[in-house]
Amino acid sequence: MKRAHLLAAIGAILFLVVSCQKTPTAEVSISQNELTASAMGGNISVNVSSNVDLTVRISVPWITQTGAPSGGGGLYSFNVERNSSYDPRTATITFSNGEQGVSETVNVIQSQQDAIIPGKLEYELFYEAQTFTLPISANVDYTVSLDGGDWIKSLGTRGLSSKQYQFSIAENTGKTPREAVLNISSDRMKQSIKIVQLPTTHYPVTEDDWEASVKLAEEITKEKAEIVRKLKREGITDIHSIAESLQNIPGVITADINEEGSAVTLLQRDSSRYVVFFNTRYHKADYDRLSFIRESFKRRLSAEKSSANTRASIVKKGGKALILDPYQSQLSYATEFWESVLKDTF
Repeated sequence: MKRAHLLAAIGAILFLVVSCQKTPTAEVSISQNELTASAMGGNISVNVSSNVDLTVRISVPWITQTGAPSGGGGLYSFNVERNSSYDPRTATITFSNGEQGVSETVNVIQSQQDAIIPGKLEYELFYEAQTFTLPISANVDYTVSLDGGDWIKSLGTRGLSSKQYQFSIAENTGKTPREAVLNISSDRMKQSIKIVQLPTTHYPVTEDDWEASVKLAEEITKEKAEIVRKLKREGITDIHSIAESLQNIPGVITADINEEGSAVTLLQRDSSRYVVFFNTRYHKADYDRLSFIRESFKRRLSAEKSSANTRASIVKKGGKALILDPYQSQLSYATEFWESVLKDTF
């Protein structure tokens, strides 16, 4: 009887002990709530403490998990890809146990690709006084400094994140080009922009120059026009290089640039001399006058051809008389006439 009571008492005690014990609470904690990565990317890690198994969820494809502990808690490692954009970006890494309803989240912030982007890295300006505008786009703080003399001066900025820096350019009255360098600097990077101002004796070749010079050459011969077209196809960009190339043409004695550096005149072995290339900015008035003379000549020639009694006419130019036979080809008229006009023009 006593033994039965003893067993009952022991059972009651065991029941009370088991009843008083509680199931452990699921826990998860992280060593830090925020991780940073440079624009170059690389490895990041976080220590996680947990008494349950964890699932890792990453919100973006540019972060991948590279390491994890065998249990729920421990060191978790990740790789962050390079950020090639000009803006910072963010992501989240979440450690959770859905059954236990616990989770912790780490915020990841990656820096942007620092950039200072000018409109161009080199500018070529005409000789005259002018205002030069340099556009700059940047996502970092920077300063602008100037090396190269007092002929270029800053006029300040216009705009906000994408700024336009303006500079006053004095006229280059010298005989040679001059240069200045604009330095754009931040704490970690630097951009240098080269500014070249041409002298009064140097004219960059423009599309208008090519077009006008071809038309002018066509009035001489089609062969001369093709020479100008060939120079354009070769990508020549200044009048001095044009003169050098023309000098190598068979039959050409000299290819001379005038004092202003605005036109090239050929002297051939047959003693003919004519302008084969010119700058339209400098010689616009001359070219307009030549165009007027050309059209007037064509109208006069047409009128003479319409008269059956007209066998020849005399056109005086610069004290010279050119005898024009209205029954010859119009091209030969134009050739003789234009060679005479061009000798006295440039």
